[in-house]
Amino acid sequence: MAEVNEIIEYNKGREVIYACFSRIFINTLDDNAYKMLSDIMPFIETLKTDNKDDLLINDGVSVLSKFIKEYNSLSAEHQEEFKNERIREYTRLFCLGNGVDLSESVYLSPSHLTQSEIESEVYHLYKKCNFEMDCKSNEPQDHLSYELMFMSFLSKNISKKYKEDNDMAVKLLEIQKEFLEKHILKWIDLLIKRTIKFKESYTFYLPALYFIDGFIKADYEYLKSLLDK
Repeated sequence: MAEVNEIIEYNKGREVIYACFSRIFINTLDDNAYKMLSDIMPFIETLKTDNKDDLLINDGVSVLSKFIKEYNSLSAEHQEEFKNERIREYTRLFCLGNGVDLSESVYLSPSHLTQSEIESEVYHLYKKCNFEMDCKSNEPQDHLSYELMFMSFLSKNISKKYKEDNDMAVKLLEIQKEFLEKHILKWIDLLIKRTIKFKESYTFYLPALYFIDGFIKADYEYLKSLLDK
């Protein structure tokens, strides 16, 4: 039972991590996003390890921790300046035509455009799992934020189902593993290579991508370990 409880608690943590980083990339950071980052940072900091293979996670954690501590140390006036600078960075990176695309299809479809077979495949998987993105964004279904929130949604259901319907929980774990294999893991490194080219990303968004990239890769190994038991 102890192991089951640990799995349930860890999936609650997975739910929060994926939801948090989904929010970061769907829109500019508002007061709620800064509070969310402040609240979750103690948990994020526990993910640092001495394993050299976790370099992405460790570097991301260090920069994100410094980022939120700097924000929280500022006066209200200087916090507004800080937030406005991040808004400018987000706009430059993700809202301009020559910036960084956040949709899988742009990186993996033959035409490098949205509304491809990839987006359709993702959309039908969402529907099959009764997932709907809880926001008013008009982004494509294979947008990074949607894909991360889908992982959060599944993690939430895994933690709910693990005791009462273990077979269903395992099925959801298998869906997550396959989703990472077929989708996020195939394009997140390409996204990072594109983002690196923009100096506006270095303060926050590139470290955030480094962290979530490292987290996803470690999470994939976690899923494999559970399913191999």
